[in-house]
Order: sequence, then structure tokens, then C-alpha cells
Amino acid sequence: MAKIEAFKGYRYNSQKVNPVEVLCPPYDIIEKDMYLKIINGNPYSFATLIRSETIPPPNGWYEEVKKKISEWIKKGIFLEEEKPSIYIYRHRTTFLGREIERTGIIALLYNRDSEGNTIIPHEKTYDIFKKDRFELAITTGFHLEPIFCIFPDHDEKIKKFIESGISSTPVIEGEGTDGISHQLWKNCDENFIENLKNLISSKALMIADGHHRFEASRMVGDYFEKKGEDVGKFVLSFIVPFSESPMGVYPIHRGLKKTEGLERILKENFVSIKINGEEINSFFEGNKKENGKFILFKRDEIYGCYLKKEKISEIHPLLKNLDVAVLHHFLIDILFPEENERGRILNYTPIPEKGFEMLRNGEIEAFILLPDFYVGNVFEAAKGSLKLPHKSTYFYPKISSGMVFCKLK
Repeated sequence: MAKIEAFKGYRYNSQKVNPVEVLCPPYDIIEKDMYLKIINGNPYSFATLIRSETIPPPNGWYEEVKKKISEWIKKGIFLEEEKPSIYIYRHRTTFLGREIERTGIIALLYNRDSEGNTIIPHEKTYDIFKKDRFELAITTGFHLEPIFCIFPDHDEKIKKFIESGISSTPVIEGEGTDGISHQLWKNCDENFIENLKNLISSKALMIADGHHRFEASRMVGDYFEKKGEDVGKFVLSFIVPFSESPMGVYPIHRGLKKTEGLERILKENFVSIKINGEEINSFFEGNKKENGKFILFKRDEIYGCYLKKEKISEIHPLLKNLDVAVLHHFLIDILFPEENERGRILNYTPIPEKGFEMLRNGEIEAFILLPDFYVGNVFEAAKGSLKLPHKSTYFYPKISSGMVFCKLK
């Protein structure tokens, strides 16, 4: 169901630039202050190719990026591979006290709807960001950043096969400025590539990160199809198998700037129990089987909450085990029915301490802490064509940009 292809990648020339020093987070993670810090004193930072100081960028920015890529290729900053390859990428880090390691492949992924192809989104997208990535691709002629996809591999057969393809010295190895450890291997063996293509072809993939880039790549395909050109049918992708073990996916907690009406809706739909700060972990542990679990922090009070049992039938069966979906269905979307209103009222963070700080500083009136979840439940909901609320999942680490990129295909 998923079609992948090898490609002739462009990579930083390690004789001129240390690759791990010029890698950066995906464009949508880079805020203005972070952007200025990343590019400071680093003339070849990949951030300058994927992000301007503003979104949408100023007039002429896409052309400037195209010119810069061309100049860096001429100067030998970027080198193109001689043979089509599939890349094996591993990154390691620690986040929120958890050690995370992922190993997957970087390949071109077919992005069209035909031929039984199944690539499953799980979050909403917005036109302004899709148009931005579309213009960047059309103007430069390159796939600059990979999207991040996952698929279930419970017997780890595909994971083991991918790791069997690691037989050479990494073309990139080292720790980036963000503390993430990177290893990238190139594999151009035709038998390995063909066998991997066959294994992946039986899988449906879910987009973990990069929904806007994926939709933009499909817009690129539509654009060239109207021109009668066979271009834009693939998207650069980092593809990772997952099993039962943790793979670095976290809940995104909610801060509420307004709470008028909260108590009424909470009373109608949820069981709420007053707890103290020492009971936070035990509340989640002791209520594992309850649906819609969360902890509500106010200035001077803490409540452990879960959905009333008689309410469970009102939500889709594939969403009932996803606490964030239950929270929105029975509370957030009722409290703030307009999407643009939710955008103004909610603050989002995967880091609990930031939420507590916002509450202490008076930036929000209440903070909602969500428990960890199993990514397989997200996959099943997405496979059932169900979309989760905006900012439901936080995959960390992100796939760093600048590892390898390629021309549009």
C-alpha cells in the first residue's frame, strides 16, 4: 500500500562544512528568536533554506532560496550522490526523563491517491502553511525537508531488515547543537532497496509529523499534472516502524486563558475528584481503564477527571481510548465552539513545567495535564479516517532538516 523509491540525494560536503553543525529543526518548529540564534555565525545553516523570519515570507524570499541552493552547489557545499540510494537514519536523545532511539529510512514516498496507496493523516492542516511549502518546492525544484511517517511492525521484521542494511561507515555521525545524536548511512545496494520496497509495500503509513509538507507535495503533483509533466508524485520521507515499545511520542497539554462555563460542562460530562500534588501520578495509574482522563489545575485546586461511563457511547469507538479526543469532544469544543476562538484561548505545551509556569504567572486561568498514550491507538483512529484535534501528539525528537534532500520527482 506504500510505494517508496531510492533517490540521488544532495548532502553537505563534510570537507567544507560539518553537517551536524548546520542541521536544524523542521521549519514549523523554528520561531523567530530560535531562527536568529540558529543562523548566527553560521552562513551555511540549513535553516536559511527552509524558514524566513516571517510566515508567510517576504516577497522574493523563495527566489533567494533557489539562488542560494544553486550557489552552494556550485561552490561544492552540497554534493549530489552518484547513485540512487535509500538512507538509514538513527537519532538518539533524552526528553522528559525518557531515553529515545529511533531507526528508520529516508526515501521518496509516493504521495498520490491511486494504486491502493495509503498514507494516513491524523491532524488538520491550514492553507497558509500549505501554500508556503508549495511555493518553496515549486520555486526551488527541490524536496528540502522530509515528512515523518510511522507504521506498525509488531514482530519487528522490517526494523531488523532495515538494520541489516547498515554495513558501512556513517556518512553523518555526531551530536548536533540541540543535543540530538545523529547517524546516517547510505545504502545503494539494488537487492536491499528492492527487498525493502517490497516489505514496505504491504504497509499503510501514518504521518506523524509534516502534515502541511505532505499536503503541499500533493499540490505540487497537481500543479505539474495540469502542465502535463510527470513530476511531484513523491515526497521526501523519514519512515519508522513502531512496535509496543516507546518511540518518543508525547501528549500536548492545554492551557485555558478563559474558564467561564468550565465547571458546568465538567459537572455534566466528567467525574472530578479533588486531589493534591502528590497524587497526580497515582491518579493516572489508578484510573488506567477510564476514558478521557486528565488533571485540571487551577490557582489553588487540583482535580483528577475522567468521563462519565454513560457518556462513552456518544464518541466514536476508535476515539474513546484517546484522552485528548475525549477531552475536546466533551469539554473543549463545547466550551469554545468556534475554531478560531480555540486558537486564541488555548495554549499548548508538551512540557508540564511550562504549563505550571503559565498558571503561576497568570497567563492562563487553568491548565489541563493529559496522560501518556499508546501511538497505536492514534494509528487505528487515523486509519479509520478520524482526525484528532489540532496539536494532539508531540513526536520528539523531530527529524532534523539538512541531513539529505533531493530534486522534485
